[in-house]
Amino acid sequence: MTRIPETFSWRFLEASLAGSKVSFPCLTTLIIGFQGKASAAATTTTTSSNSKSVATTSTGDEPGRRAYSLLLCFPSLQTLEVNGCLAGNDIAYADFGNQQLAKVSLRGNISQIKAFATMSMKSRLLNIRADAPTETETRAYFDAANSIFGSPNGHSVRSFELSIDAKYLDVDRVDWPRLNRLSITARLPLDKIVQLFIRLPQLLELDIGCIHYSEALATPSTAVQLVWQVCEASTADLSVRRLSVRRFHEKVSTATAAAIVCALIAETSMLGCLLVPADIREKVVEFVASGTQRLPHLANIRLQ
Repeated sequence: MTRIPETFSWRFLEASLAGSKVSFPCLTTLIIGFQGKASAAATTTTTSSNSKSVATTSTGDEPGRRAYSLLLCFPSLQTLEVNGCLAGNDIAYADFGNQQLAKVSLRGNISQIKAFATMSMKSRLLNIRADAPTETETRAYFDAANSIFGSPNGHSVRSFELSIDAKYLDVDRVDWPRLNRLSITARLPLDKIVQLFIRLPQLLELDIGCIHYSEALATPSTAVQLVWQVCEASTADLSVRRLSVRRFHEKVSTATAAAIVCALIAETSMLGCLLVPADIREKVVEFVASGTQRLPHLANIRLQ
């Protein structure tokens, strides 16, 4: 079977082949979307070209229901994407064995993602986009993230999209020594961003969506002083190769924004690619050209 029909649900197979092992030997990409019982059925699409096969499907099942009596195997699978709140026993019917996948992308509640991410499967890239937690979910959020990015599981590169309200971000709870890529989509103050920056020893890529305004960012000198104060408290050797700062709060002046970026890149000598807003690029280029900070690996400075 190389194509999975539209509006497909695993229930169809479970009903007719309960207790069986079903293999999809030609399937290379599998996209699973969850939607609740009350939602309308999703339209799914499949494509097949040459030897590649892609399946997109919706489970249509409720989280927390019993484990399936059916075993599905995907021996040729390279890319796996799971969108939605799939609970641990909802994905227990799939056997990915010990195969090395090229990419695994998981999106949903991080406590439920944990069950999937810590399975025996291996991938060259594990990409996680977790739902932002509420106040009562904060502890579980960090416990799950610490388990995923702290343990030596089978994933080569670990990427995390952090979307959390600043008031719920307790940096002291962050223990992600094996995280390689961090994308911060929430508006966070500069001090918490820098604290995260220096607590991730294997971080290679940092993407900052927006640096929020605080009184410490009123002038370039106070902003730089804030970066220095946070970094002085750490002896970590920063290994970031790619730094992206997409934008600043509207109250942050161009001069202050440029000073912040220069202060950040001064904390790492391994930087190879820097992406900054257009209005501060000239000042950042001048700083790099001045030789104040040696950046032998910096190949380009691009505009956001």
